[in-house]
Amino acid sequence: MTRDQGGVSQRTRFAGSRPCPCGSPDHVILDLADDEARLAGLPSGQPVRVDRSRQATTGDLVWVELVRHGSTQRIVRRYARDSGWVTLAAPGGGSAAVMRRQGQLLVLGVVVDDSASCAAAPPGG
Repeated sequence: MTRDQGGVSQRTRFAGSRPCPCGSPDHVILDLADDEARLAGLPSGQPVRVDRSRQATTGDLVWVELVRHGSTQRIVRRYARDSGWVTLAAPGGGSAAVMRRQGQLLVLGVVVDDSASCAAAPPGG
């Protein structure tokens, strides 16, 4: 278990993910720890739906995996891409933006509005 510069244990950032109740294999429900929800600019204690089939575009809130501080981390941040560089910003404040080359991170999915129906998503993305 590692700690980031803020002293937060990486193991406690996410309570976990689970299949979406709508049954779509492309959607998962992500349970964020309170500090991760705050950094992402989301309300604490509310799960978020992630669409794993959507390709991230600038302005999207994304769930990403990257190596940071010597360990693999999964975080939710605001995505911006420019000239092969990706900036992951914490809209809730309190954390410096993370910059990586596009190939140095894996976008696991895009956070989608929970009020939108899974059935409304077109097949395959």
